[in-house]
Amino acid sequence: MDALPWVIAGVALFLGAVTVVMVVVMAWQVRQLQGQRRDLSADLAAALREMEQLAAMTAKLGIHIGRVERGCSGLAERLEIMELRNESRSFDRAIASARRGADPVRLERQFGLSQTEAGLVTLLHGAQRRLQDPRGPVQDVARS
Repeated sequence: MDALPWVIAGVALFLGAVTVVMVVVMAWQVRQLQGQRRDLSADLAAALREMEQLAAMTAKLGIHIGRVERGCSGLAERLEIMELRNESRSFDRAIASARRGADPVRLERQFGLSQTEAGLVTLLHGAQRRLQDPRGPVQDVARS
């Protein structure tokens, strides 16, 4: 029975050695996991920066698209009007209408003229108020 204390001491020594090895292995695994966590944190930070950049680019793109849409909003209608009208005939009809007293807004809508074109047609060919001068021929109000 003298061997029993030696067996117990041997088993205790073996269990102690196994425990030390397990602690060393676990410490190594913890260090590996900490390194992976640092790498993942860096990757996550980079991904967040990229997402912020993409969000800023998306916002700028949205603003740009809004500007383009506003700029092009009337182009389809204007193009359709221009395709449907014969330029010289439309201007001839617009001039005739202006002579009958049509205002620039009506010329814009009816003949597809721009605001500047309609204003110019009205200015050059618009109905002129004429007064009968007791001394003779018709006199233009704009010139009197």
